[in-house]
Formats: sequence, structure tokens, C-alpha cells
Amino acid sequence: MTRTRLLTVPVLVRDYSRQYLGPQGALWRTLRLLLTRPGQLTLEFLAGRRRRYLHPFRLYLLVSALFFLLASLTTHWEVRTPQVDVKVEQDAGSGADPLIECGSPAWLCERLKRRYNVAPELLQREAAAVPLRIFNFAGYGMFVLMPLYAALLLAVYRKRRRLYAEHLVFALYLHSFWFLGLAAMVALPPASLVALPVMVVYALLALRCVYGSRWLPTLARAALLSVVYSAAVGLVLAAAALAAVIL
Repeated sequence: MTRTRLLTVPVLVRDYSRQYLGPQGALWRTLRLLLTRPGQLTLEFLAGRRRRYLHPFRLYLLVSALFFLLASLTTHWEVRTPQVDVKVEQDAGSGADPLIECGSPAWLCERLKRRYNVAPELLQREAAAVPLRIFNFAGYGMFVLMPLYAALLLAVYRKRRRLYAEHLVFALYLHSFWFLGLAAMVALPPASLVALPVMVVYALLALRCVYGSRWLPTLARAALLSVVYSAAVGLVLAAAALAAVIL
């Protein structure tokens, strides 16, 4: 007669640790393959060999959360928004609320006046919190950029006849590696000298591994992806900065 083990919290933690965090767990197998063989995780997933590795979306969430946590704890952000020119004036004897003069478009000025027409010390506190709000909004923006990157892959590799979901898997694994590189740069800033070139080379190797192009077409497609995606990232960051100021 088999005795059923009681399901307790320590049992749950131990089982999870063995499956994902143990020396042979799925997390370490996934990270080992991600770091050492660019693009191979995508091929493994598309070939149906998925049980040994973390799901790409789960890996992406884990690594991106690690990056944003490290960045929020270790980075001091300085943000300048030249489009928004706000000046606070107050009549010392009147005790009236401060007035905000704004050199931006009328709709933006009205929104800023409603939000920041407060006492000077509160205004300073609001201004100090803007960089962190920008960072938070930028994190949400990744949920727009990720599908966009997959759509760009679908466009530049349209002759490969791959499904959009296959490109999305590649994008998730590639961005997971990029977030690991960014986390290393945040934790150890001098690592930027090595991390940035490695991230570029890794993307090229991953593209060639998964899509099988020769080097010249791979470089051409990678350059096009880089230009369009960089512009999209810039727009998302600008939108995050604007949202942090007016929301």
C-alpha cells in the first residue's frame, strides 16, 4: 500500500526547487543553452523538445523582471525633457497657489497646470518621481515592442513561410538574452564595453542559426531590423516620458 505524501508548503518549495532551480533543473538547462548556443533554444522549442526547458514567455518574464529590479535598485536616472518648459511663480505676500507658465502646446500646458499647480515642495517631490515613472512606463512598453519585433521578423523573413508565433518564440529568447546583458551592465557598468558587442554578435548568430541565411543577407536583414526597431524603442521611450509627466 502506497502512502501519499502530505502536501505542505516545504514540499511544494522543494519540488519546485528540484524541477527548476536544482543543478539539473529546467532553469539552468535553459540558461546554459541560451548563453552558449545562440538560437538553439528556438529550434528546440519549434522541434517539440520543450519539457526540458523553461517556456520562452516564462523565461522572458523572469529575466526582464530581474533586469527591472536591478535597475530600479542601483540606477539613478536623470531625465531632461526640453519640450516641456515649466516655470513656477508665487507671490510671497499673497499666499495664492503657484502659477505655472508653460512654453509647450496648449493641451499639454493645461494638463501640466492641472497636475502640478501645487505648493513648491510638492512640485519638487512630483518632479523627483518622474524618472521612476518613466522607467515603469518603459517596462510596460516592452509588451508592445516584443510583438512588434516578431512582426518585423515576419516581414524580413516572409519567404521562410514561418508562422508569426514562431517568430515570437525567437523574439522572446533573444530579448531574454538581451535583458541578461542589460542586467550585467546595470550590476557592473564596466561590463558595457563587452556586453554591447556580445549582444550584437549574439543576435547575428541567433538569426543565422534559426533562419539559415548566408552572412550577407543576414547582415542586411539585421541592419534593417536594428534601424526600425531602434526607432520604435525611441518612440516608446518618448511616450513613456510623456506619460510620466502628464498622467
